[in-house]
Amino acid sequence: MVSSSPSTPACLVLLLSLLLGPTSALAGPQTLSWELKLNGKPVGERTLTVSIEETDHGELRTLSADTQIDAKVIGVSFTYRQRLTANADRGPASFVSIVDQGGEVSEIQGRLTGAGWRMSIDSGGRTRGYDLAVNKVDLSTADLLDPHSRVPLARFPDEVSVLSAETGEVLAGRVEPLGPSSVTIKGQSVAVEGYALKIDQGAGTFFYTSEGWLVRFESKIAGQKVEGQLTEPPPKGVDDQPVDIFGGELKAVEL
Repeated sequence: MVSSSPSTPACLVLLLSLLLGPTSALAGPQTLSWELKLNGKPVGERTLTVSIEETDHGELRTLSADTQIDAKVIGVSFTYRQRLTANADRGPASFVSIVDQGGEVSEIQGRLTGAGWRMSIDSGGRTRGYDLAVNKVDLSTADLLDPHSRVPLARFPDEVSVLSAETGEVLAGRVEPLGPSSVTIKGQSVAVEGYALKIDQGAGTFFYTSEGWLVRFESKIAGQKVEGQLTEPPPKGVDDQPVDIFGGELKAVEL
């Protein structure tokens, strides 16, 4: 709350309190869903839930993403599942990723500490661990989903090193801005800014709103070029949601 002083009119205190509101309040979890297509045909979906918590060290964001793909590629069944949980604050996101590709399950963990990255991969009944220096990774693929990421693609005008939450590999590439465009979702035009991420395994494209929400993407998943687009328009930004602090009617208050 805003406290008054002898020189501060009580009506001004009330107005400021209405404008500022509770300073510790945070928005609840937000969930988004992308329809996934392979060769132009719907093959699955990806859902993401973003939760934000205030800690003693600042804002902590938790991302929970599930990806499901069921398709046929040249007559051969292709199934893919991924459950990704990531935590991010002021740097790249640490993550735990469980991938099931055609019944072969692997678990990839990447934890960022002050000393660097501690990696662990469990696949085929065997576990191996290794360390990566902090400067070897600019962001993880989990950060590509984080609307509040401190390491967005826009931050890297040239070279970038991406830690894959799907394989544990560090992928070296380049970021190329694609400029502004728009994506139509359920008849609504959504303004986006596009970026191409070019790595040895192929290029991917990602389109974000000014608020950081990933609206559309095209990237390789388990070697297949998959397109994803939000099924609903993304959450609106603060500027798109004006608040009528007077509830539609201005009333005089006796103070």
